[in-house]
Amino acid sequence: MKKSAKTKSRFSPTRRQRGRRVIRVRSRCYFCEKKLDPGFSSEEILIRFLTRRGKIRAQSRSGLCSKHQRALSRAIKRGRNLGVLPYRIIA
Repeated sequence: MKKSAKTKSRFSPTRRQRGRRVIRVRSRCYFCEKKLDPGFSSEEILIRFLTRRGKIRAQSRSGLCSKHQRALSRAIKRGRNLGVLPYRIIA
């Protein structure tokens, strides 16, 4: 016996009830809003996306789009290599 697409089973809970669906709030990308590209020379902007230990913040924590997250990591690594950015932030 086939079920039609319109009828739902009374016993199968929805995804939200089972807790398998994660609702995520997306924030806007900082660089998309400002219409900027991350560059290694803009130290004040790049330090915002580093932790105290000097690690690059994850995309989920920083709120950047994937294009700008990749460009940010390249800019931070380039800035560290050229001596513009510190490897550890001392505050």
